[in-house]
Amino acid sequence: MTLLIEKIERDYLLKMVCAATPQDDNDIRTKLLLKQKLGSCLTCTKDQLPDNIVLLGRIFSIKTSFGRKFNLKLVLPGEADIKENKISIFSALGSCVYGQKTGDLIKWRVDDMVEEVEIINVQKSNRIAALTGPVKN
Repeated sequence: MTLLIEKIERDYLLKMVCAATPQDDNDIRTKLLLKQKLGSCLTCTKDQLPDNIVLLGRIFSIKTSFGRKFNLKLVLPGEADIKENKISIFSALGSCVYGQKTGDLIKWRVDDMVEEVEIINVQKSNRIAALTGPVKN
């Protein structure tokens, strides 16, 4: 599957990934995955984005292999707050679900654990209005 995102989002995230200093093996895997996704994606305009793809600012629902369901919002690292169900695109799960669509099964790894989740819904929401200004980690 080829990732389809807005050019401004791709450019901003590529700058973030390239500027970030990985902290551990999980961080290296996460940033490498994002860099690969962003490097091979297609770009489009905002109105051409499908509604069922997990992108920055979108709320999505997942179901774990244990049957638990979660509603999460994919955000930039500085906005992440698990108490508010906001996960960073730089997290292990965030980087794996980014660009995936409703119905996709995703395996994500943290340390020695591998978990499989299914994306069961993606809500069209107010996406991040502008990805401008300095890149922050």
